Amino acid sequence: MSLHTRQGRTLLRLSIVFNILIVAAIFWIYSFPIDDPALTRSAADGEPSIRVVEKVVERVVEKVVEVPQIVSGASCSLCTANATLCDEMSEGSVEASISYRGTNQRLRRALAKMRSGKPFNVAVVGGSVSRGHTLKEDPEETCKANLHRRIFDHLDAKFPGKGEAFISLPSTESKKGEGRNGFVNGAQGGTGSDYFSMCFQEHIPTDVDIVIVELAINDQNYLEFQRPYELLLRGLLDLPSQPAIINLQTLALPLHALVSGAIPHTAIAQYMDVPTISLQHAVMPQILRDEAYTKQVFVVHDDGEVDGRHLSRWGHQKMGDIVNAYLDTQLCEMDRLEAAEKKRTGKSDIDIDTLYKLDPLPRLLTSDQWDPKRTIPALRPTCASMNSPNKPVPAKNDGWTEWAWKDKNYMITKTPGSTISFEVNTGIGIVQIFYLRSWEFHLGVLKCWLDDNEAAAVTMQGYWDQKFNIGQRYDVAKDASPGKHMLNCKFLGKDGNKASGDEFRIISVMSI
Repeated sequence: MSLHTRQGRTLLRLSIVFNILIVAAIFWIYSFPIDDPALTRSAADGEPSIRVVEKVVERVVEKVVEVPQIVSGASCSLCTANATLCDEMSEGSVEASISYRGTNQRLRRALAKMRSGKPFNVAVVGGSVSRGHTLKEDPEETCKANLHRRIFDHLDAKFPGKGEAFISLPSTESKKGEGRNGFVNGAQGGTGSDYFSMCFQEHIPTDVDIVIVELAINDQNYLEFQRPYELLLRGLLDLPSQPAIINLQTLALPLHALVSGAIPHTAIAQYMDVPTISLQHAVMPQILRDEAYTKQVFVVHDDGEVDGRHLSRWGHQKMGDIVNAYLDTQLCEMDRLEAAEKKRTGKSDIDIDTLYKLDPLPRLLTSDQWDPKRTIPALRPTCASMNSPNKPVPAKNDGWTEWAWKDKNYMITKTPGSTISFEVNTGIGIVQIFYLRSWEFHLGVLKCWLDDNEAAAVTMQGYWDQKFNIGQRYDVAKDASPGKHMLNCKFLGKDGNKASGDEFRIISVMSI
């Protein structure tokens, strides 16, 4: 929509409002006693009625303009922040994208620090959409078309650091000590919260201010995905830098369910007070009405096939713009809060720790039973991942080798009977294997156990019949004694299913 059209609409609305005020003023004059002395004198002195009307209108306008000053958020809307976005997608679609707002206390605290001139880091925890798969720019993870880079650039333009921003692929490095802002895209294709809950620290700096989490299509619509997602959020929020989290939910069509991990994620995000923004809520109604809209939202390959898993450049742009508009609404609300705080204290500056004070994290997990005394301790998971510099180092190895396909790295075997062992350390007794599940790679069965207790071994199947490939965790132990243990695994080969085969792929070894 053109600037002239928007201006015309604004003038029309103002004209309508003005006419309503005149009618209201006339109704006021003839229906109620005039108790304003100035107006009473004007009427008694024979001043023309139209002048009395004008004075009444002035009084009405004075009352009307007071309203936005006391109604929170009256002018801090998404469409005020980005009118063009709302013209392109419709106001209703953009507003529908805000799945959960929460208090935004952490986000406002982070933004207040940025506004005070402090350098900041933005990091990403997500899957192949966050990596920018199919954007066809090198590197896709950090190119300007990537939705997360779009968000960082928006903040970096508002609150520039010293010198050039630090832009990086998965990394634990931070340049805040040099006064530079940083963006680290730690996304890993085909991974969900069961991996990142243990391994996020292998892919992003811990000195982070805002973490964008996008895992709703890699996690599935089962309750079992609530716990790792909650552990992920808790682990991130419990970092010494006290970062804010923005939970993003994109969408994918060819999954086991139309709405995937967004359902268990949203419940946890509300419990942890994490704002949630959903592109699915913004575009799915139109997709259901008109399938052709998928060609706008998703990548279309050269053969005309719609890739219903990965966003188009348009999808990346709109998701990024919605988040940026949301950030601007928070800055707008902060202007009001800070103005009120300065008026209250009589000071020209605000104290960030006072105005944006953080409450402690919920002391219980959502899956816990009520206990008035129990408090979850800070969780410190350990992770040795094939997709990080900290790779798992076998203590024993007979028949396993490192192998990679594009950007995905594995410890792999194709020999039934091959064995591998890793030394692990646990604090609360949980030891896990993260491995690939696939319907097309003919994966077999792995058997694992701790120490010499092979009688308590568990088995995990690499093959499944769901039409996508993704990493998945398996608990080898849930109540091991604290301390060091030896994790032993043996590849059993096929499981009797014709589609399974003589191959297995380990991604990471994890414990907590």
